[in-house]
Amino acid sequence: VLMWCNYVPGTWGAKIAEHCGAEVMPREEVRAHVARVVENLGEFDPVYVVTGDTDFTSDEAIAYYEDALDEVIKRAPEALRTMHINRGNRTIPSQYLDRLDFYMFQPGHNYEGQPEAWHLPQDFIANYPKKPMVNSEPCYEQMGASRNVYWRFTAQDCRASVWSSILAGASAGVTYGAHGVWNWQTSKSQGSVLGEGFDMPFRWQECLQFAGVWDFGAIEHVLAGLGATAGDDALAVVPAQELLDDAREAIRVARVGDRVVTYLPRTTALKFKLDGARGWAATVLDMEDKRIAKLPVRDNGDGTVRVAQHPFEHDALLVVSPAR
Repeated sequence: VLMWCNYVPGTWGAKIAEHCGAEVMPREEVRAHVARVVENLGEFDPVYVVTGDTDFTSDEAIAYYEDALDEVIKRAPEALRTMHINRGNRTIPSQYLDRLDFYMFQPGHNYEGQPEAWHLPQDFIANYPKKPMVNSEPCYEQMGASRNVYWRFTAQDCRASVWSSILAGASAGVTYGAHGVWNWQTSKSQGSVLGEGFDMPFRWQECLQFAGVWDFGAIEHVLAGLGATAGDDALAVVPAQELLDDAREAIRVARVGDRVVTYLPRTTALKFKLDGARGWAATVLDMEDKRIAKLPVRDNGDGTVRVAQHPFEHDALLVVSPAR
């Protein structure tokens, strides 16, 4: 990450930093700073994340990041480039768009804001040139919700954010986080008071034991088992919410080839707009305990099919495939 927002005037992070007596980076240092980063780290073939948790609410901030983006392109023209933007932000200045290789967006750690996991990629698809997308900050496991809301995000909350994002079109990669790791929380730490007001993190040694990281590690293998291939448009993860005959938008649907893949946060029967005469089979994966079941599929005779409720107590991934 080349320039976290607190170093750039006019951003929300710089406004907080000012109260702590911290200074922003002088603009005349921006290009020299980027040059040093590329010189010292370029040999490792990094992805350059030009902005860090940034909003673009001032012309001054936009100019700073223009200098940084322009300089990294000159110094490392073949390297991948993107921008990490702040929670719920769906606005990237148009002058940057043709020089970014992929988009990063952030549902973040607001309890009420978790639907952004699918709203943001939908908006990016609707409003920007087509590029790969990554959910850069799904809610972090066992992190207290922002604004001091009494809640800690569970492994299931984290799965819901990342799988909802993937099936909404953000299938270029995944990120996983645990609050106490990125700030190296120890028994002597005083917590994390900056930002939006989070509860005390777990110690970093405890965070390394959280089970949810294994859920994220399994995503690549689950998609590979479905035949999803990033370089083949015919086998890409393609959002297909229109196939679900149901208004509950937390249930996310995509196509992978001729398969229909659905993430269900909670168990329920589903109706899909599929030709029942073709014949369909349904398999469901219990995301908590990694159990698998076959489910009955009924032809409704009206261009829809009904998939029975699955028997698991937690969230699940449903795959509906042609039976023949």
